[in-house]
Amino acid sequence: MELLTISILAAGGFAATNIDNLFLLIGWMALGEKSRGQILLGYTLAALAVLTLSQVLGWWSGVLPVQYVGYLGVVPILMGATMLVSGIRDSATATHVQTAIRPGAVGVATALFSNSVDTILVISSLLADSQARLDYVILVTFLIMSSTFYALGRFLHSQIVRLEWVSAVARWVAPLLMIAVGAYILDNTMTDTLAGN
Repeated sequence: MELLTISILAAGGFAATNIDNLFLLIGWMALGEKSRGQILLGYTLAALAVLTLSQVLGWWSGVLPVQYVGYLGVVPILMGATMLVSGIRDSATATHVQTAIRPGAVGVATALFSNSVDTILVISSLLADSQARLDYVILVTFLIMSSTFYALGRFLHSQIVRLEWVSAVARWVAPLLMIAVGAYILDNTMTDTLAGN
């Protein structure tokens, strides 16, 4: 049961923090078939960089006193609350893609990596707060979600007329997922480094 719980939380955290990257991906795909390989390479490089940095930060958190690690859950809660407030204030969604330049792999990787601070914070917090034996579940879930999001980007690109519906739903679901992940990290559960009483 704990494997399923941590998988769902890692997947939810990834999904909540990568909606904007999904829109970037779709926007780049709309620029043409010739750049598809460069987009895939850049996306892969960014995902591996995010995963590596998350793991390093998760290990680094081991120097923190274990009773305070759960407080890292405040980060995704605040991020989710900020996203929710922003969504309430701004009823119009934007994809942040306003360029006609065909992207190269390095450009895609740099843009996605710099736009993934929220993902790094969420995944590293989960890694820091979970028992070491569950870290591989989080890492595998991250890789599965990365692949799924790329496939989803390709599908949504081919179904471009449905993007308005997807963005409207994502605008409200993503912040709630972030808050749920943060609450789980704050809660003293059996998957934590220091299990609850």
